Amino acid sequence: MLGYFSLIGLLRVHCVLGDHEAGLKALAPINPHKRNGLFATKIPMAAITLAYYSGFAYLMMNRYYDAASCFNFGVSYVNRVKSHAQSHRPGTGDMLKKNEQMYAALAITSSLCSAAQKKLDEAAASALREKYGDKIRQMSSGSTSTYEDLFNYCCPRFASLEPPEYV
Repeated sequence: MLGYFSLIGLLRVHCVLGDHEAGLKALAPINPHKRNGLFATKIPMAAITLAYYSGFAYLMMNRYYDAASCFNFGVSYVNRVKSHAQSHRPGTGDMLKKNEQMYAALAITSSLCSAAQKKLDEAAASALREKYGDKIRQMSSGSTSTYEDLFNYCCPRFASLEPPEYV
């Protein structure tokens, strides 16, 4: 278990630092596309974190089809787990926030690559159309401000490699 969590944590650190390729290379022992027998799916926040950060890394590397696959797994997993999670259970709010961030990233992905929409299951595709249908149309017509708004909402908080400037 510690190995899974450390690999997912290493992916997260690399994504926050902006080195997405290194994050995916660190995740090589865990293939995010082959989820059969993947231990992380038994722990909801580990599976959601894996889906979000691997999908975001693929998105930043312009691998939209792979990003859509990861985000699709994430949002469908949250929909399955959400019914079992009680609202007073710790981490439920974080899980729902990551779900909304994954939908926003999925909207960006599907507007950049229409073939990525074929990777979505029906429930995820209909929820995406309901939530972000108008924004996808705006992005497809060339609205960069919509891209910026959605990206600022869905991206992780990046860290700078430079030391802070002390005054």
